[in-house]
Formats: sequence, structure tokens, C-alpha cells
Amino acid sequence: MERVVRLHMAENIYIHRDAIELIRANLGPAASNEVIGRAADEIAGTLTTAEHALCLGDTGQLRRALRHLRSVGEQLGLLQLARVADDALAMAERGNAVALHAIVGRLMRLGDASLDAVIRSAGMDG
Repeated sequence: MERVVRLHMAENIYIHRDAIELIRANLGPAASNEVIGRAADEIAGTLTTAEHALCLGDTGQLRRALRHLRSVGEQLGLLQLARVADDALAMAERGNAVALHAIVGRLMRLGDASLDAVIRSAGMDG
């Protein structure tokens, strides 16, 4: 009899803290929390948009979402998120559907973990 093993995928998240510190230094604690919170909401919404676009085969919308994730990720110091969004964008442009689906799956896991990490890093977790 075969045994089924469930693999738990986890991403280690690294934040380039200088990005958060720069936002805090420029805006102060209250305004920076608002900006970081809005950016986290944008990431969450854009992850949903990307996943939906992939399911619908809307490559134009998917590319726009991936470029936006790359940009916001870079601004918040979520360089892994930005890099994986860029990898997915490259596969979308090449038309490699199998690799694109795999990378977007990783992007979703990484995105969820990144949102949690950036909120904790900014001291917004309560």
C-alpha cells in the first residue's frame, strides 16, 4: 500500500528593512503606518487580481498585476516578492503556461507570507 505524504510549503521572508525605515523617517509613525497598510492592501488585492487573471487566461491583466506587484514589492523592501513577480512576468511574456502557473502558485504563497512579515516589521500587528 502506498503512503501519501503531504508536503507543507513554506517561504522564508526577508525584508529589506531600509525601505520600511525610509518610509518611517520621511512620514513619521502614524502616516507611515497608513501608507504601509494601504500598500499591503494593494498587494493583497493585486495578488487576487493576478490569480483571477491567470484563471481566466487574461494575460494583459495578469502582466499589469505582476508589474504592479514587482513595483510595490520593491518599494516596501519585499525583494523576493518583486523577484518572483518578475519571474512570472517573464513566463507570461514567453507564453510558458506550465512555468507561469507554478511561479504564480509560489507568488501566492510568498505574497501571503510577505504581507504578514511587512505588517509585523512595521510594528502594525497590534
